[in-house]
Amino acid sequence: MATYTNLGIQQITTGAEAGTWGTVTNTNFDYFDTSIVGNVDVTFTTPGTTGTPNALNVQDYAVSDGRNRAIRFIDGGTSLAATCYVRITKNGITTAPYFAGYYFVRNSLTTSSLVIFLGTYNASTNPGVTVPNGTDAIIKCVGGIASVLYTKPVFTGLTVDGATTVTGNTTVTGNTTVTGNTTVTGNTTVTGDTTVTGDTTVTGDIVAGTLSAGTTPISSYLLSVDSGATLGAAYIKSTDAGAGGINFLLFKDSATPAASDDIASFRFYGNNSVAASIEYVRLTADIADTTSASEDGTFKIYTYKAGSLGERVRYSSADGFYLIDGAFRAPDVYASTTATSANMVMAASTGILQRSTSSLRYKNSIADATYGLTEVMQLRAVTFKGNADGDTVFGGFIAEEIDAVAKLKPFVVYDAEGRPDALNYGSMVSLIAKAIQEQQAVIEDLKARLTALGG
Repeated sequence: MATYTNLGIQQITTGAEAGTWGTVTNTNFDYFDTSIVGNVDVTFTTPGTTGTPNALNVQDYAVSDGRNRAIRFIDGGTSLAATCYVRITKNGITTAPYFAGYYFVRNSLTTSSLVIFLGTYNASTNPGVTVPNGTDAIIKCVGGIASVLYTKPVFTGLTVDGATTVTGNTTVTGNTTVTGNTTVTGNTTVTGDTTVTGDTTVTGDIVAGTLSAGTTPISSYLLSVDSGATLGAAYIKSTDAGAGGINFLLFKDSATPAASDDIASFRFYGNNSVAASIEYVRLTADIADTTSASEDGTFKIYTYKAGSLGERVRYSSADGFYLIDGAFRAPDVYASTTATSANMVMAASTGILQRSTSSLRYKNSIADATYGLTEVMQLRAVTFKGNADGDTVFGGFIAEEIDAVAKLKPFVVYDAEGRPDALNYGSMVSLIAKAIQEQQAVIEDLKARLTALGG
């Protein structure tokens, strides 16, 4: 009775194969060639299952796909739409004796992964070898178990915990999380989401096909670092020939947004005189009101001042623009107009800075003033020192005293609580003019009487 090796080679016993010895030997040599250098395409039309997989058989002393050393699995261009299962058998038997050896495998299926195993599949004890779509692998078969000796790296959801140095070109098609420092000296193409929590140094181009911030793609942009004398900075350049510009979308996707939540910040650091890192400037966007249809936002500017970072300027869509710290200078304010007098004023109740005018174009309900000399005689001129002005002595009036004279209320400026706060000194020229006119009328009357008396 003939016996056969693991590769299905017939072993000729003494005195056997009389007259056919040469034919059997030559056929065995052909099978040796196939086992050493043979390659074959194996086509599947169904993916199979763990219980009824596709077969890769090694048949004793017969041509069989499983004897080839290099095997490419294909599906003829029609996707199997599922993981493809393959069982390696010896003479069609799924139990021992199992085939022992190795294969060079290429998964050229349209979309499917490939699972190769021996014997009875078991997800825990005999899961076989998974070869992802488009991947090459070397598979070892020993004792009824298939294991992988080598596979070309294809990373899905790659996590790098240490520092990484990439010196060649890198293509990332899955999501990547990097928690260590990364140095890339080749070009990098990213088509999946990338999260980097360590420092990243890039000396090649980053081409972002579908690189995204959250869910919004950034397309046709090139992030570069120019170390030359011209720019000396990182910049983002758009190669889009359309009318649109570069947009940054910073999206805080919170399920429970609330007023005063920070949305995003830009922070600007530099060293001080002792090489300590200082956050010199911060720009922050906050939520002021999350109520649907009445949402409000706030923009804040922080700067370092006298050794401390603090908020200096704020713009709120609800309250407008105001300073938190410092003096405000606005030499070009023009469009916001009032008719109080021909100078620039700030409304005490609202804090709005306006250019005031005297043109008839800005006035209505014009009537002759009823105040005059009587009210001037009720004025109490005083000198005083300001609470925040040291020993400087000023001259003027007291707003509360002017407010107490009914006809003089138009000259009083009130705060947000309706309290007398300041005086429109410039407008009070009209009061003095009216008083002079009344006084001049008295003088003219006296002159006329003197003339009538012959004086």
